[in-house]
This record gives sequence, C-alpha cells and structure tokens, in this order.
Amino acid sequence: MIIVFLGIDINNLNTMNRDWAWWDDTYDFIEDSNPEYVKATLSDESILGLRLNFIIYINSSGEIVVARGFDLNTNKELPIPETLKEWIKKKRQLRHI
Repeated sequence: MIIVFLGIDINNLNTMNRDWAWWDDTYDFIEDSNPEYVKATLSDESILGLRLNFIIYINSSGEIVVARGFDLNTNKELPIPETLKEWIKKKRQLRHI
C-alpha cells in the first residue's frame, strides 16, 4: 500500500513540475528573481496546499533562486537543510531536468 501512495505522490509531483516549468512567469522569475512572483505563486498557502515539504527553484547555473521548506504536520515554515543545499550544488544533472 505504501508503494502505491508513493507512486501517486511521484506522479503528482511530476505533473506539477511539468505544469509549472512551462509557465512564462516561472521562467521569468528564474531569470529576474522578481519578489512579486514569490508573493503570488509561492505563498505559504500555495505550498502547503500542494503538500510539499520543500520547493526549490534552481537556475541553469545550478544556483538556488528560491527555496522554502515546511513542516506539514505543524504548517510551519522550516529552513532548507544545508546538507540538501550542498547536495543540490553537486548534482549537475538537476540543471537540465
């Protein structure tokens, strides 16, 4: 049963990732880091509604443009672990997904 739920979650994440990647606003945000995009698209409510622990935007140079983390049990924002940030910096293939 757990494997089925993980499969559903992975499919949902793939769909969301594909949808958001095609938005012109998302592309523009990666280029210009416009704070209005964060307010409009990456609000606490939006991320919690998607049931995401982390949302991280990475530009084509591998730099983190924005990163937000949440504890879904308490609905409180959490810092992104430094170990995750370091892992992202080392993973060149993340730049070309």
